[in-house]
Amino acid sequence: MVSKTGDPFLGRLFNYSSINGDHDDVYGDADSDGVWNYDDSWPYDGDNGTYYDDNGIYSNDNDGDGIENDFDPAPDDPDNYSYHNNTYWHYYALEDSDNDGEVNFYDPYPNDTR
Repeated sequence: MVSKTGDPFLGRLFNYSSINGDHDDVYGDADSDGVWNYDDSWPYDGDNGTYYDDNGIYSNDNDGDGIENDFDPAPDDPDNYSYHNNTYWHYYALEDSDNDGEVNFYDPYPNDTR
């Protein structure tokens, strides 16, 4: 059970959470998981990021791109668009096209060995 002990940021108009970007209802527990909204990575999701596919089978791939959330550089973008090199990598985001040791998604020059 979440208990309210006082405002963690007295004097601030907004209680912005760096954990989830939320700033409303600091001591609320919108998803009833026992974690204050302010400290909850998933304040409105009681499953805390656990997703199930259309058949009700557990899935750890929010965007359905075949890369598990823990490894997916863009877990909510099935196209895996990279701002590092302005490319849609889809499933190939974690591969290294130019064999320079940096995965495609983060490589500013994914097609040469710079």
